[in-house]
Amino acid sequence: MPFFEDIGKKISNMGQTAVEKTKCSTETLRLNNQIREEQRLCKDLYQQIGQQYAQQYETNPDPAFESLMKQLHDAQERIASYQEQIQIKKAAVSQPQQSAYSTGCCCASCGAPLPPDAKFCTTCGAKVELTPPEPVETPSRVCPKCGNQLASDALFCASCGAKFEEPAAAVPPQEATAPTTCPNCGQSLSPDTQFCPICGEKTS
Repeated sequence: MPFFEDIGKKISNMGQTAVEKTKCSTETLRLNNQIREEQRLCKDLYQQIGQQYAQQYETNPDPAFESLMKQLHDAQERIASYQEQIQIKKAAVSQPQQSAYSTGCCCASCGAPLPPDAKFCTTCGAKVELTPPEPVETPSRVCPKCGNQLASDALFCASCGAKFEEPAAAVPPQEATAPTTCPNCGQSLSPDTQFCPICGEKTS
């Protein structure tokens, strides 16, 4: 029957078209993969050519490449500087006792530890300003109100808050005094006793 023959031909044609599309897609995918492989190869070759040229003509490049060569040199110098900073920081961390931690000396600019004899910071390059420690003044005066020890130029007592018109009087040297006796009964008395506790006689 012609009707069924036409349907069969259409189905057959559609099947062949689908097969052809599948083959085309598979072949396109394969070719795209090969293109990417060749592109990667070209990139590697460009890199090798550029590296060999830079090494061979490092000191005398073609004028067209002078700018690129300068950028390359600057980048290499920065890399070397960063690597040096890393080594300095690692050494400071691994050997703290041999650095300024043992002396309590650190850079005032960046806080990095410094060797005892450093004149410049090994991390940031700042000049090290060494200031001698301030002398600690020992108390040489006493508050007449509470007896607290004071600095020689104190005008206020740090303990009771008493104010002095002049700096507090210097602490007088204490001299040993011999014990006394009562003139009436002979009882031994302390140096500051004014009346005898036995007979009541006035001692001074």
